[in-house]
Amino acid sequence: AYLSNHGVSGVVRLKMLAALTETRDATRKLECFSSVVQKLAPQLQLLIHRDLWSARLLTFDLFGALGGPLVRELAAFVYEEIVSSKTLIFAVGDASHSTYLLLRGAVSVSKEKGKLARISPEFIAGMWIGEDALLNPGRLRSLSMTAMTWTKLMVVPVDAFHRAVSKCGLDDKFNIIVSEQVCFGLCGRCGTLGLHFPQECHLNDGTGCAGRRFSRIGADGVIANSSLMYPRKLDLMKRFRKAVCGSDRANEINGRNSQQMRGDLMNFLKKVHLERLSEDLERHGVRCLDDLGMSTLEALHADPEVQLTPEEEKELSDSTVQRYRQRLRKATTRLMSQSAHIRKNSEHYIFLSHYKAEAAGSAALMEENLNRLLQEENMDVVGSFQAPVFLDSENLLNLGDLKPHVMHSHNFLLLLTKGVLTRPWCLLECVIAVRSKANILPVIIEATEQQFIFPDEDYYERLVAGEELDESTMDFLEEQNVSLEELENSLRSVFAHIAASFSPAKPTVIRQAELKKVLSKCSLRTKNSQRALEFPTSRS
Repeated sequence: AYLSNHGVSGVVRLKMLAALTETRDATRKLECFSSVVQKLAPQLQLLIHRDLWSARLLTFDLFGALGGPLVRELAAFVYEEIVSSKTLIFAVGDASHSTYLLLRGAVSVSKEKGKLARISPEFIAGMWIGEDALLNPGRLRSLSMTAMTWTKLMVVPVDAFHRAVSKCGLDDKFNIIVSEQVCFGLCGRCGTLGLHFPQECHLNDGTGCAGRRFSRIGADGVIANSSLMYPRKLDLMKRFRKAVCGSDRANEINGRNSQQMRGDLMNFLKKVHLERLSEDLERHGVRCLDDLGMSTLEALHADPEVQLTPEEEKELSDSTVQRYRQRLRKATTRLMSQSAHIRKNSEHYIFLSHYKAEAAGSAALMEENLNRLLQEENMDVVGSFQAPVFLDSENLLNLGDLKPHVMHSHNFLLLLTKGVLTRPWCLLECVIAVRSKANILPVIIEATEQQFIFPDEDYYERLVAGEELDESTMDFLEEQNVSLEELENSLRSVFAHIAASFSPAKPTVIRQAELKKVLSKCSLRTKNSQRALEFPTSRS
């Protein structure tokens, strides 16, 4: 009646009724359980969560590789969610907030928002979806996932995962896993790490069980004969009690992976079209790319069961392996440059420093347009930051928290208006940007009533002599441990850069061209260098 009185269409009301009816019993049980658990002591709640979710978390090898303490810490934040059939779980362009394990039901995949057309075999109970979010939670979704029947999901919040990684002191280990194993594969379909990606998974070949998945879902949504498809996962569930509260499967996972050919060697053989040699190499104890060398070629030559042509020998040479490694290193660097920002909530691609009384409107216009341009032209970069373009009026609640945002910004844009160099916070931001070695770009705001005059030698002499700034500004800088000499050096460094321009009063086409030029001068700061983004100054 409420929906009808408010003009909601009959189609929408019927869909809502169907969804409520379909998931009614499961939702009631979940709500009842949640209400009971909330009344228990916190320590008991924690034990229940660990008992419920730890073994299921261990079906994804990335969690197991990080160890039992991480799994037990993360289990406290995992929860269950129930969705009705034809419900969109996430869509192309959505933020990556969670990773999901399917506990019941089936999910279809598409590359278009809201489309139900499947592009690959659907995901079913025991599989993970959205696992890329664990590497880069800020990156926008590249696929849409839709429930095909009523579906029960185990939800893993990615921010909780990264907090748990930091709390357990596993940041370095996580980075090593990303650089040495994830680049060779991370598969949500079978849960493996370092062996292959979902599109290469044996459960994704369109034949056998993978090709018949949807036909195995009964009218009640339960997967039939799932034990034929997922013996490893079901075995983990049988060992549910043993896996929780203390066991560390990292050694088990490493041991299992050491007994099978590693992803780096498998991918290399596939690249050089020598997959036929995989069994022969395993027979000679070669299970990873590091094992491949001159001694391997000699062993293959001496093996009567192996016949190698001169071209194939060349493909197995050190030079070919070295070129392949270089390509892998580039791919890993790309991946690490994205994941390096994951746990830094105060990190930004661009920081806009401005005098509010003179440039508040221009700064807001710049922030809006820069964010849109980054979304359109460089999705990978904008997805690495919670706030790609930082403007304190939009992103800051407490002015005292401003300094970390400047320190963790890759590019520092100083908006040049008449009085910007008289403002204490703008001066402090310039000093911090120079200290943190941000890429600095002055931007002239083209407005005749607020014309900026660049400092000359007389200005710097007055500044150091204490004759340029008022007493309150100098007291503020002293409180922030900034001397007038450091301020002078910082400002000289800022204005050593060629200034760009922004004309807020000019037509949109001109403003867009100006901002594209600004972005072309911005760069992504890495540990040892700065990497300029490929950002065109005009559309082709």
